Amino acid sequence: MNVFEYPDKCKVRRSDGEVDENGYEIDTDVYTGDCLLELGGDSKFDGFQFEHEPMVFIPVNNVMFKINDRVEITKWNGRKLNYTIKNWEANTDEDFEELRDTCIWLKDGHE
Repeated sequence: MNVFEYPDKCKVRRSDGEVDENGYEIDTDVYTGDCLLELGGDSKFDGFQFEHEPMVFIPVNNVMFKINDRVEITKWNGRKLNYTIKNWEANTDEDFEELRDTCIWLKDGHE
């Protein structure tokens, strides 16, 4: 049982490098399921303004993601956002089994 809520839905896809007859990349689904998008994320100061890196949490830690996998997020209110993976980390805590998830840092976001 998770102590955290994952109200959003995520689909993570990876390009195989192949294209179809119309020239579109063929993607493979890596993960489809619940997630939690955090738009605040880590903050950094670039000299003029604070920038925020969005993060998404997925309630499993047994999926091997890759940098630049594509992430499509559907928020609980129906809003759709698209990102690519900047980096990720599978988390585990031996004392709290419910704290086994994956944190994914995102980049290149658009609606």
